[in-house]
Amino acid sequence: MHSFKPAARRRGRMPRFLLLSLLILATGGINPAHADGVSDTISNGKTVTGKITGSGVDSYTFKVEAGGSFVVSVGETGTHDKKFLPAIDLTGPGSKGETGSARSLHAGIEKINAAAGTWTVKVSRADTGSATDGNYALTLVQVPGAGTAVALSPGKDYSGSNERGTIDAFTFTGVAGHTETLKLNATGGIGFAPEISVFTPAGGFSGAVSCITSCSQDVPIKADGTWTVLVSKSDDNDVTGKYKLSVNDKN
Repeated sequence: MHSFKPAARRRGRMPRFLLLSLLILATGGINPAHADGVSDTISNGKTVTGKITGSGVDSYTFKVEAGGSFVVSVGETGTHDKKFLPAIDLTGPGSKGETGSARSLHAGIEKINAAAGTWTVKVSRADTGSATDGNYALTLVQVPGAGTAVALSPGKDYSGSNERGTIDAFTFTGVAGHTETLKLNATGGIGFAPEISVFTPAGGFSGAVSCITSCSQDVPIKADGTWTVLVSKSDDNDVTGKYKLSVNDKN
């Protein structure tokens, strides 16, 4: 059994596990966007699409409640262009510059206990010299209240899939003093390495673990309420990975 990794979260890439459908395929619809120069909003659990050419930048804003956490993820869509490096940059309330991330295929940023107020995520491309369109999908997941997350019932397997920065969101009911066991099994996709990240009812980060093929994690429940689990791919392979997730009460 893997040891559960608490707090101290990085970002320059998506939570390894699992973090990203941060595309959330499990959490809701996709809203289209126009190319270059977009200035729009993005809501929790939603994915917007667009394309970046040259030095173009698309900007999206969203509001964060005090103490909340969020993940933003961008993934290349369509036929893979080896020259395209999707990039995202965050600006916090008061135009405070935060952090950025750029990678081939997908890039993500996770912010724990984020400052309350309006945040901006900008989508651009980190590569140079490519005249082709950089097609992307951008997803936002906020916790607590992760969009249209799927509620897990104890002992039941839930199937999902991840690709190019997508993030799936699930929830389960926790009772203080109990211990929940999360089981994650990769069921398809050569080179797929899924990862899970767990958040408390208040939106705090509880821990994360990544799996090569399968893993089983005990999560000590310290507060009553709805806990959130995000599942994504931590590998750099251009493959659609399939998995099964379940939760069980050990008490």
